[in-house]
Amino acid sequence: MALNVEHYEANRYLVKSLSRPTTNIQLVDMDEYDGHGECSCERFHFNIGPKLRAGRRGGTCRHLRAVRYFLQRENQRLQL
Repeated sequence: MALNVEHYEANRYLVKSLSRPTTNIQLVDMDEYDGHGECSCERFHFNIGPKLRAGRRGGTCRHLRAVRYFLQRENQRLQL
């Protein structure tokens, strides 16, 4: 996965593109939508968010997937 995840605050993360880390940064808040998460990217804003607000499954974006993978790896690291 070509993304770089960094803890920002509380349950929020910055997801940076590896090819453009200074210009392509998304904020992911994992507390939103009952733990589904919310992302500042266009895909979330225009496609996923409206579905979640309507009470339907909204899917996911690569930034949410990157944070979930990051959290999974962190949990595995802490269990060692």
